[in-house]
Amino acid sequence: MDWSTVFLGMFLGFVLLPVIYNAGLYAAMRERFLVWHSARLIAMAVMALVGTEIFLGAWLADPALRNQIKLFALDIGIAMTGPFLVAYVEEGKLGPRLRRALLWSPALILAVTFIPVLAPDQAVPNAIRHLVFLGLIALFIAGSVQALRRGSRAARFQSAAWSVIIVVSLVAVGHELAFNAEWPLWHYAILVGLAIEVVVSAIGVADRFMGLRGERDEAIAREALFAQIAATDSLTGLPNRRGLHARLRDAEAPLPAAVAVVDLDHFKRINDSHGHAIGDRVLKAAASALLHDDMFAARVGGEEFALLLYGADPVADADAVRARIAEAAKVRIAEIGWPVSASIGVCPVGDRRGLEDAMRRADEALYLAKQGGRDRTVALPITGQGAPEGRKSPTKSARIAAHGLARAG
Repeated sequence: MDWSTVFLGMFLGFVLLPVIYNAGLYAAMRERFLVWHSARLIAMAVMALVGTEIFLGAWLADPALRNQIKLFALDIGIAMTGPFLVAYVEEGKLGPRLRRALLWSPALILAVTFIPVLAPDQAVPNAIRHLVFLGLIALFIAGSVQALRRGSRAARFQSAAWSVIIVVSLVAVGHELAFNAEWPLWHYAILVGLAIEVVVSAIGVADRFMGLRGERDEAIAREALFAQIAATDSLTGLPNRRGLHARLRDAEAPLPAAVAVVDLDHFKRINDSHGHAIGDRVLKAAASALLHDDMFAARVGGEEFALLLYGADPVADADAVRARIAEAAKVRIAEIGWPVSASIGVCPVGDRRGLEDAMRRADEALYLAKQGGRDRTVALPITGQGAPEGRKSPTKSARIAAHGLARAG
């Protein structure tokens, strides 16, 4: 059994497996460090493959060509390291100068990558190439150290992953500078270093991916929370105007059987007689009375609420709302010396396109309820004449609903 071939096969599988894993991660979250990491792994696999004596075809039978391909693959792997580190390390863990230097490092390495081909036996050009390598190693170390000092979790993994490779590379470069010959153990030593890097880097990449996914999920949750706060009335906890707009624009929300506009009767008298603190308690009590499975309630301003009614008998549901408001105020606010009542205007909904007209008609019905003596429910069909005489402008509910539906259209 050729153990070198077995070892190479295991190594290639070891290297290429994270490439497949990265492809899956990239499909879920398009992070650039996954691309750079995969490019480095592929370069490692090529370098390991052509660095052996395995027959790869007649066109790769020339040892000199294979050596040139090996060196080129090594250079490509090193060239990907700077951009990988910039994309991999958390935001703010690398200073702007180091970031720029790392991003420009591929140009530096690619500028000297063809020296072994163009000047294979010239000491000075090859010494320049090795000095560039040493400079890049120093740059990568500096980037890792700075990220570590700034508390980067990703840099911990990568520093551990690169430690053996850095040592092997320093020994190999030192050997070539001192003896003008390749270190005899270079190929095997670098394979060991690369194997260690593959394992630790794969763990680090997975950890970084999970961290980014957690950050993304937290950001989505915060955005949803802020959206909920923005659409909620802070006093009553009901949806506010924005919340009503969102409901009216939601094509997936069920179509209500009717819409209603609710207005607390003589609410100004409550505020004037008992103060705004009592008035706020009345609003909270009224809001609690509007919470029901068969309706969607929103506070649209002052003492006015809008309802989307889903029950089979919207008028009966509206009458039940008035009764619950009176009972809730009686139980919760004993300081008021008279019953708290409400007037409600109701209009059935024909289809989703008629929501705006239905809200306007409910507003007209509310006006009739107020004109008729308050503490009552008035229903109007969706078709009919305009607002009753004397109604100079729609209530807030109608204006808000019309604005929300216009934006939806």
